[in-house]
Amino acid sequence: KIQAYNFSSGGLKMKLNNTTTQTIKARNVVQIKSSFTLSANPITVPGNKTVYLQVISPEGKTLQSSSNNITKADGFFVPYSDKKIIDYQNQMIDMAIYFKLNGENLSKGNYKVNIYCQGELIGNDNFTLK
Repeated sequence: KIQAYNFSSGGLKMKLNNTTTQTIKARNVVQIKSSFTLSANPITVPGNKTVYLQVISPEGKTLQSSSNNITKADGFFVPYSDKKIIDYQNQMIDMAIYFKLNGENLSKGNYKVNIYCQGELIGNDNFTLK
């Protein structure tokens, strides 16, 4: 299976010039970004792959923009935060998935990040907001 590694996840705040920068303050976060590397895998069939980002709050709730954001992984229905379709050609690929909060306020604490692809958990990360 494809593996995700080399993670960098956290909150982003909006700057005055409409660009984003990293922040650890929960009240300033407008977006969550998780960047990572997908491993090379010569056995996997090349082509479009959907990579799912699941962000779990300190309360254990998956952050979702729609309650319809559900995928099947490891035999269970798993809620996800956002997804990205990539053209996987069996080579290492660096990528990032962004989840927009749309005005939702985040609580302080530890957040878990899970990455799913092809119905399997392929990597995870975590970050803390203060």
